[in-house]
Amino acid sequence: MASDSVSSIQKSFKYDVFLSFRGEDTRKNFVDHLYHALNDKGIITYKDDERIEKGKRINDQLIRSIEDSKCHIIIFSKNYASSSWCLDELVKIMECQKTKDQTAYPVFYDVEPTEVRNQSGSVGKAFAKHVEKEGSQRWRDALKEAAGLVGWELKNTVDGHEAKFIHQIVQYISPKLHFINLRVDGKLVGSSLESICGLQHLRELRVEGSIREVPKDMWRLECLEKLSLCMKEIKHLPDSICMFKHLKYLEVGSCLRLEQLPENMCRLECLEELHLKGCTSLLDIPNGICKLKCLKRLELSSCHKVEKLPKELGCLECLEELHLTDCISLRDIPNSIGRMKCLKRLHLSSCHQIEKLPEELGCLERLEWLDLTDCKSLQDIPNNICRMKCLKSLNISSCKQLGKLPEELGRLECLRELNIDDVGISHLPHTIFRLKGLSIVGSRRCLESYGFRTLTDFTRFKACYYV
Repeated sequence: MASDSVSSIQKSFKYDVFLSFRGEDTRKNFVDHLYHALNDKGIITYKDDERIEKGKRINDQLIRSIEDSKCHIIIFSKNYASSSWCLDELVKIMECQKTKDQTAYPVFYDVEPTEVRNQSGSVGKAFAKHVEKEGSQRWRDALKEAAGLVGWELKNTVDGHEAKFIHQIVQYISPKLHFINLRVDGKLVGSSLESICGLQHLRELRVEGSIREVPKDMWRLECLEKLSLCMKEIKHLPDSICMFKHLKYLEVGSCLRLEQLPENMCRLECLEELHLKGCTSLLDIPNGICKLKCLKRLELSSCHKVEKLPKELGCLECLEELHLTDCISLRDIPNSIGRMKCLKRLHLSSCHQIEKLPEELGCLERLEWLDLTDCKSLQDIPNNICRMKCLKSLNISSCKQLGKLPEELGRLECLRELNIDDVGISHLPHTIFRLKGLSIVGSRRCLESYGFRTLTDFTRFKACYYV
């Protein structure tokens, strides 16, 4: 069952997908294959020939099924418009489409969107029998509206291969269905959070609110790929959270009381992004994180009590972004950082306790962005930084204890911006004036103290000042 939430659970649906189709055209081929592909993905799908109970009025049951479906897939075929039954379905689907909770997707099986929109070609021929009927205009309007929605056209997709076409539809639909956003308080945990742990095919889950603990049986969400826990009251995460074999994104954001993470986080083998921003009570980072071989982004900004990072952090060889902004207690960066060959962005702004950077920093040959803003205790930048062949932006503003810059800074051939506002250096290395396209940024007073006094000086070196 697919469901979304704003306060607790905003809307719950009986079906994930409703299939609207002309049986004589597609029931035993395309629709049958699509139906089974959706079900194989754990997507609960309504197809009228299998779910209508004997003795029920088909029309009433179909209307309820359309209303009880999160998503509607309309398969337009040559004879779809010949059926008043299909057209009534379409009118109801278009009504549901206007709500924020339900979405319709057209599939143009053996017809073109323009044929559906204008009731021309084979669609016009099929619709001709209804032209004089009462209410035909609402059918026309529904066809026109549906043809304008984002969908798929078989002949223009994957060279018309039905199997690949169906796979593409399922891959697109699946993540949009299996997402839950819960905003709950402590009183609703039993009725809301616990109840979702049985949704084994859930792909994305976001939980917000004043919850004191994470359900231990959350591991049952075995297909989960994205998990966001923005819960200010929790103090620890259960070890079971590390059992998500397919988890790619984990956010534990602004959990103000969270003090520690599970040691066995290394079991999250597919994890690509870990966000711990704003966990102000977190004391340390477990060594197990260093074994997350697929990790590309690590966000630790505003983890105020973290004093050190794991020594083997450099084992994260796929890491592209490391965010340590406002880690006010962090004292140093491990030497192993030089092994992060894929690192492109390193944010160290407002790390007030860091006095020096490791020489190994120069081994980050792919680094493009280095932010050292307001590192108040930083006294030295290693000469090896001049080996960063891809560095585009270097920000050292408000590093008041910084006495000098490496003399060979001019070797940074890709450097485009250097922010030197309010720093303690006495002069700029003469080599940087060899760099083409470099903008030197700072207050006017700051730049004038380094010799930029005339308009010619500012223009020549692309110096930018602000008041």
